[in-house]
Amino acid sequence: MKFNKRVSLFIAAFFSLIIVSNNHVVNADVFEASSQSSEQIGDNKIDSKRENSSIMIEQITEKTTESAQQITSNSSSDKDTLTDDKIREFYKEDSRRNVMTFEQYRDFIKTMQRLDSSAYNNSSLITPFAATGSERDQIIAEARKHLGKPYTRENPTRLGPNAFDCSGLVYYVFKQVTGKDIGNVTWTQEYAGTMISVSEAKPGDLIFWGTRGSTYHVAIYIGDNQYIHSPDYGQTVSISPIWWNDFAPSFAIRMNLKEAQPVQKFKTNDRVKIKKSATQWVGSSNLTAYDYTRILIVESYQSNGVKVRIPGEWAGIIKEQDLEKSTPAFKKGDYVKIKRSATKWVGSSNLSEVDYNRTYMVEGINSNGAITIRIPGSWAGNIREEDLEEDSTNPLLKIGTKVSFNENAVKWAGSSNITYDDMIRSYKVSKINDNGTIYIRTIDDAWGGNTTINDLMPMRSNNIDSNDIIKLRAAATNWADGQPINIENKTTRSFIVKERKDHKLHIYSDAASGWSAWIYDWDAVLERKHKITPEIDYTKKYVVMNENSTVWNAYKGVSSNVKISLSEYDSVYKIVEKNSESTKIQSTSNSSVFGWVRNNQVSAAPNNSIGRGDMVKLKASASKWANGENINIDNKTTRT
Repeated sequence: MKFNKRVSLFIAAFFSLIIVSNNHVVNADVFEASSQSSEQIGDNKIDSKRENSSIMIEQITEKTTESAQQITSNSSSDKDTLTDDKIREFYKEDSRRNVMTFEQYRDFIKTMQRLDSSAYNNSSLITPFAATGSERDQIIAEARKHLGKPYTRENPTRLGPNAFDCSGLVYYVFKQVTGKDIGNVTWTQEYAGTMISVSEAKPGDLIFWGTRGSTYHVAIYIGDNQYIHSPDYGQTVSISPIWWNDFAPSFAIRMNLKEAQPVQKFKTNDRVKIKKSATQWVGSSNLTAYDYTRILIVESYQSNGVKVRIPGEWAGIIKEQDLEKSTPAFKKGDYVKIKRSATKWVGSSNLSEVDYNRTYMVEGINSNGAITIRIPGSWAGNIREEDLEEDSTNPLLKIGTKVSFNENAVKWAGSSNITYDDMIRSYKVSKINDNGTIYIRTIDDAWGGNTTINDLMPMRSNNIDSNDIIKLRAAATNWADGQPINIENKTTRSFIVKERKDHKLHIYSDAASGWSAWIYDWDAVLERKHKITPEIDYTKKYVVMNENSTVWNAYKGVSSNVKISLSEYDSVYKIVEKNSESTKIQSTSNSSVFGWVRNNQVSAAPNNSIGRGDMVKLKASASKWANGENINIDNKTTRT
């Protein structure tokens, strides 16, 4: 049913607020109670409306209260059996008879009874709104608390919280949520925001019936073409749909409410990774395979995404949904190595070959997101997490592991130099210190000291075995059982090794009538092997570069005049082919190094197996040290 202008005036009277004056219940929402149509009342006619309301207060009698109470008590039970005679009885005692004909009053009553909202008030169908969300959500959540409460126009009861009329409900809800008084009658609530069309309304906005300045009903829009309101006598606060044909709202008011701030998944300095499902940075750059492996640091939220930074390097913007949190792979005290795929420290320094071979200890996460790692007992540097890998499998980190110093060792942790005696001894790992250094003790448990993992290697064997002939070192002081070694045994005697057990040698001397003792192998010097291996003709089998070698004749069979590197110069080569002018050789330590050299560039490889810790003398024919300096006569004749 569509209402004409006179019906509009009737509805204004029916839905308006009740003002109590001298114990009389009067209509406060009706400010145009004359035959003047709604179009004749402008938006700026507030003073006129107040005059009209005064006239209505004088005209409306106590009969209004009695009629309202009668409808409240009877309408719910009689709404299906209302006859014209019963409605006429209500009409005679209702103040609305001053602004409506009986026909209009009857049609309105029947329309309101016919518009059933019960299906929208099933609690199982009501979508929940978070009371802790935006102000819009809070407005709806607060309004829903009052579903089912009765309608009244009695002041001040109509302002809640136990009963409401339409504008009283709106007043109470907004006061509770925002703390603001937006007025408690429709004509003030119309100006609480910006006028918009009903189709533009958002949850929490207000919708009105009637022209602006002459409205007779208000509700809180909750979205999905639904609203919450306190409808009429005999009814309760409820959710209703917008009946566009029978009871269409006229306009809406956009309320100035705080919108919900988007929940940010990450906070500043969070460590994140890019999801495999992501395809590009915000803008145009596609993600690379390396981007997915990076650990990024959240700097801030931007309007178009999240700004993240590669520690110590550039920053980029990416969508929040393309990121996921990354738990640090390492903690303080972990031992790590630098991956071969890494190229530099955070900053500018490139990684060296030595850097890849070291073991480091994690100190913590730097303020810029990089991992601070330290060479135990030495300097520290910053590097990206993705450039590290765990080194906990290193056997040198286990208590009881037997170790020796490697060729890089120079000082004990601190300042003491590592001596020759220290170098040739063997030790066992006794403790891993908090600062990453390792406390080692000699195998005989005589003494110990702190060193770093990078100066150690698995325990060295000096290859002395059963039946070998040895001498004792001049520096040797005690037998394995702790007894002192006398001078004669260190200067005049040679011993035969009867057996070997770990780092102990059981030796005896014919000169001492078969007397035997146990000695640690680092106090023994090999004189000769018991079994002599026949010499190999190295001129046919193995060669080394000689002083004539500067460039390859044909490197890897392709490039000519390639400079011979120091590592290539120091290598031993196997002869692959040979002709009258050139020899094709291949490194025994790196099979990828091979090529042709002229015959005068190679010499027979020396037949020795000198290892670290072995005692040597210089040949009388030696003339220069490896750095080119001359060797003096003393070094070739009197020194070991």
